[in-house]
Amino acid sequence: MNDKELSLVEQMYGKRGELAFSEILEMSAFSREPTFRHLQNLVKQGIIRKRQIGNLFLYSINYDNPQTSSILSVSIYRKLKTLQADEIIEKMTKTFITLPVLFALISHPKKKGRSKYFNVIVIYTGDKSLILSEVQRLEKQFQYTNKINVSFSLYSVNEFENMIRENQINDFIPFFNSERMFISLKYMNDNS
Repeated sequence: MNDKELSLVEQMYGKRGELAFSEILEMSAFSREPTFRHLQNLVKQGIIRKRQIGNLFLYSINYDNPQTSSILSVSIYRKLKTLQADEIIEKMTKTFITLPVLFALISHPKKKGRSKYFNVIVIYTGDKSLILSEVQRLEKQFQYTNKINVSFSLYSVNEFENMIRENQINDFIPFFNSERMFISLKYMNDNS
């Protein structure tokens, strides 16, 4: 897989669900011919799934292929490195490991005045109050020690599933337990 194909997979992952070629072309950084060629290579590799309805071809990420999950994980960790928030992510990960958190997503950093801020979506099971108290502690800690504002939103699996269906998760990338995130997305797509 080359960088251009990886870029196409990342863009499709950001949109989720099935996409027509025209939608993929719209978000692609390449012209029609290279986009089509890269897409066909990804289909041959089994990373992208292709389905036909009449004259329309729909493309989606193939979560059944173990290679797909590895590719997306590498892509996600590359993006996280560019966030320059390794310390913050490490602290959050250590906290989430001890809690009933299935996975978490983080937004790209945004600037408000001189300070950076992140939004984090936490998908949990079990007791929300336990997670809420830890998350509030983390928010305060980041604000006072790092001068970085981190806001957390907590969602159950069902609430997250509704957000996916309503296409409300666009600017977020998984940073905690990304494998479980991909399995959950696959499960949600299979039940659609």
